[in-house]
Amino acid sequence: MNVLTQYQGDIASPEAIATQLETVFDMVKASLPEEMQATVRKMLAVQSRNVRTLFEFKVDDAGKMRPANVGQLMFLTDIVIGAGLAPSSYNNDPKKVFIGMLKALEIGTEPITGLSNIMLVNNRPSVWGDLAQALVERSGQVTKQKVTELGTKPAPGTELAKWPDDYGFRVETWRKGQDEPYVGEYTVARAKRAHLWMNTKKQPWITDPERMLFNRARAFSLRDGFADCLYGMGIIEEQRDIESETALAAAQPARLPSPADDDEPVTAEDAAAALPDYGDDTELPSGEAPQDQGAETDPPQQKEE
Repeated sequence: MNVLTQYQGDIASPEAIATQLETVFDMVKASLPEEMQATVRKMLAVQSRNVRTLFEFKVDDAGKMRPANVGQLMFLTDIVIGAGLAPSSYNNDPKKVFIGMLKALEIGTEPITGLSNIMLVNNRPSVWGDLAQALVERSGQVTKQKVTELGTKPAPGTELAKWPDDYGFRVETWRKGQDEPYVGEYTVARAKRAHLWMNTKKQPWITDPERMLFNRARAFSLRDGFADCLYGMGIIEEQRDIESETALAAAQPARLPSPADDDEPVTAEDAAAALPDYGDDTELPSGEAPQDQGAETDPPQQKEE
C-alpha cells in the first residue's frame, strides 16, 4: 500500500485509517447480506491491524530505529521522496531509494543515515570515505592507522597550477593479526594523470584538493585491506572518478585503457605506460589528454601496403 499516494501526501495515523475502514463498513453494511456482515467486518479489522504493523517501527537494543518489514521500508521510501530529501544520485526514483536504504540495513546502519552516506556510482552503491572508515573501525579489525604527508606541502594560497607534483598523502592501516599495513598513496601527479587536477568537472578537487588527496589515499588502503568490512562496496572518493567505459574509450581511444566494470581505476602507472614522457615540470592540461607526438606518421608496413 502506497500510503502517501492513497491520502494525497498526508501521512494518516493508524487510528485514522482504522476509523476510515469502519466508516467504509458502515456505508456498505446495509447492502450486504446479514450472514456476510460479520465476515466483512473481520476482514476490515485484519487490514486495520496490518496498517498498524506498517506504522510500528521497532527500536533495537542499541536504540536504533529499523524497519521491521518490506512494507515499512516502502512507506519510509515514500516519506523520503515526498519530503524531497533523497540524495541527488537517486534521482527521486523510489526503487533506487528503496535499494539504498536496504543496503544501509545490510551494512548495519539506520536507513536515513545510510542513505545520506551511500551514493550510487555507475549503478553501484558506494560509501563516503567517513562511513567507510567507520565501518572498518566498527569491525574491530584495525590495530593502527598512520597518515603521512608526502612531498613538499604548498604554502597557503598557492594556486593549484603551482602545487608540487610530489605532494600528497600516504595512509597505512594495520589489520589485526597481520604484521604489514595496507598502504594507499595519492599525489598531485597521480591526480593529474587521472585528469582530476584542475578539472572543472570534478568540483571537489577544485574546492578542497588537499582533502581529496587524503580521501583517495585512505580509500585505497581501506578497500585493499578491509573489503569484507565494506561489504564489497566501493568508496565514493575512488568510484565517482571512474568514467564510464564508453566515454573514456571515445575520449582517449588510442592510449588509456578503458576500465571495465570490475577493473581498478586507471592509475599513474597505467597511464605512464601509455602516455609519452612530457617531463617532470610539464603540466598536463585539465581537459583532454595531449596527443601523442608523431601520431600522424604511419608505421612502415602500412605505408608499403
